[in-house]
Amino acid sequence: MMHHRISGGSAAIFTLLLLLLLTTTTATTTLPIPGLDTFLTNQFRRDPKATNDSFGSLSSSLKRSLSSSASLHFTSLSQPLLSLSVPVSLHVRFVGDSFPSSSASTLSSFITSAVTSDSFHVISPPESSSDHNLAVSHSLNLDASLSPTSLSSRLDAALKSLISSTTSSLRSNLLSLPYSSVDEIVRQDSTKVWYDSWTCSTSKTVPFGPPTEASRDLVVAYLLTRGSGNWNRPLIESILPNLAQEIYLIKPSSLNAEDAFVLWGIWTTRNLLIFENRTVSASTLMDKAITLAKEWLLAQATSATPHTRISYDSDLPTMPTDVIRCNTDAAWSVAKRAGIGWVFENSDRLVYSEDSKVIDHVSSPLMAKALAKRNAMQEALHKSFSNVWFRTDSQELARAIDSKTYPVELFGVLMDIELLSSSFDFIVVSYVSRTFNGVADSLAKAALHSSIPLL
Repeated sequence: MMHHRISGGSAAIFTLLLLLLLTTTTATTTLPIPGLDTFLTNQFRRDPKATNDSFGSLSSSLKRSLSSSASLHFTSLSQPLLSLSVPVSLHVRFVGDSFPSSSASTLSSFITSAVTSDSFHVISPPESSSDHNLAVSHSLNLDASLSPTSLSSRLDAALKSLISSTTSSLRSNLLSLPYSSVDEIVRQDSTKVWYDSWTCSTSKTVPFGPPTEASRDLVVAYLLTRGSGNWNRPLIESILPNLAQEIYLIKPSSLNAEDAFVLWGIWTTRNLLIFENRTVSASTLMDKAITLAKEWLLAQATSATPHTRISYDSDLPTMPTDVIRCNTDAAWSVAKRAGIGWVFENSDRLVYSEDSKVIDHVSSPLMAKALAKRNAMQEALHKSFSNVWFRTDSQELARAIDSKTYPVELFGVLMDIELLSSSFDFIVVSYVSRTFNGVADSLAKAALHSSIPLL
């Protein structure tokens, strides 16, 4: 195949003219685009499930224009071609212990600086006699995040096996591996949507079906939006419309916190079965996970630094002179809606900032107060407050945070609070009477009342 090199402004004109010559015909019927259809057909034969080809994003009208036999005019085609833009989604998950928490942002910065052009240059395949190319503008949507370490070993082995047996793509140096290769690994250690009890923490209930062919093997993790950890509402309402409101009451961790001890127990138990043909009951696995969790908590108590403390006791540590006090509160309604509020003050009771918001699908007043605490911590970190004294008028919440004995309902939110706590230089979480929590209480109630429609 002969390649032409044309520089400057004439390159675009030459490309368009050449494309017009190749696609223009005097026949009266719609003909295929030379080179393009052959290329896509061969690519589909190689990978029937491939859906990431840029040409698949061409609009139907543009495809018809490119292959129509009518008298084509340069002006009618130039504008659609020049304005054509293809969105490209790229999902990257970092698997393993060696990646720091900054890996996702580092990759984003690298790609931004490395990609100097927003155009794809697509050429016809070698077996085609046609010699044409098309530059397509694109916008990259990057989603990068860290994966749980518990799946690293199996994913590593599976991906290495796939890479060694997969033929390199003709279009890119990057290999395109099917999702199915890792889906099975994820499903083995994940809660099943249709076959496990997960929608209620107080009783054993399984969603009723029947499931569709496409959703029968779906796991709960796939109902969450990547990155944010929020529920994927369109997906849930299409698959489980009758349970959607109940599912939304479950507040998962927004920081990808997982029960590492249970996952580790599942992993080691699976290894015993595969390599030693030994089985371990579910109750034994849970007992071991609880024991490991208690050992970890004891280790945290003995190794904690004096600069970080989560306490319910009235015997509070000496506060830094620049400590910021943050009071939080929540107002809850039987409609499962909550208003949450928080206020930041310095030691002289001067208000730095205050804010409030409304949250739907909140299961209880205690959940509302926990969400208020999590939001306040995130706001404190956003404002770069390093020494903060968080106060709540919920004794139950203060006890749970202090003891690290998290109720099932609050597990995801309280795990986030624990993870966020490690980002402060100095932190104390304590109980405060309602008498001294009036501002946060007023903010929460005002937010809730403003969200209630007038009859």
